[in-house]
Amino acid sequence: MKLNTAIILYILIKFCKLAIRLITPYKLILSFLRIFKRIHMPKIFDNISLHLKTGLLETLENSFKADFCVGYFNLRGWKILMNHIDHFEGDENCCRLLIGIHVNEENLLREALFQTKKGILDNPTALALKKKIAKSFAEQLTFGMPTNEDEQCLRKLKKQLLEKKVKVKLFLAYPLHAKLYLCHRKDNDAPLIGYVGSSNLTMAGYCNRAN
Repeated sequence: MKLNTAIILYILIKFCKLAIRLITPYKLILSFLRIFKRIHMPKIFDNISLHLKTGLLETLENSFKADFCVGYFNLRGWKILMNHIDHFEGDENCCRLLIGIHVNEENLLREALFQTKKGILDNPTALALKKKIAKSFAEQLTFGMPTNEDEQCLRKLKKQLLEKKVKVKLFLAYPLHAKLYLCHRKDNDAPLIGYVGSSNLTMAGYCNRAN
């Protein structure tokens, strides 16, 4: 009886050692699989088979703030996004939009600001040039024949600006060509999702052009 017990214990010990050897690689494999699941492979949005609008709107729905940097911006492009940032709380949790527009008035303003810093250009002249670039920006924003829907979108944008859900700045230090969309999410695995490429904040940039 004692001999049988000893044999059984011996077999159990051997089995446990073998099980440990088998389980350890299994645990390692599981760990690698968990890490791999957290790695989000990039998608290519070419606006042909897969449109940027689809991915960006889906991401914005689950975001609490966003940072956009574009070279060009108009009202019809904003119309696509405006309802998808309404849930932002405002202030720090908002959509920050940095625009590097490229128009003749912009070059004039850059030169004006440079001259002002050197003490060559007086402030009233600089202010007049700022108004000129603001007018140019307004024309860019409402490019094309305005419709009632465009007017509603403009009113919505104004409301979002007043509520600090949207903050807009023009970048004038030098020509800015970047097109970057960053979405901040309360997600431990993917707290920040970014879209980078050649798509401006316009309808064509989101839907119609190969990018």
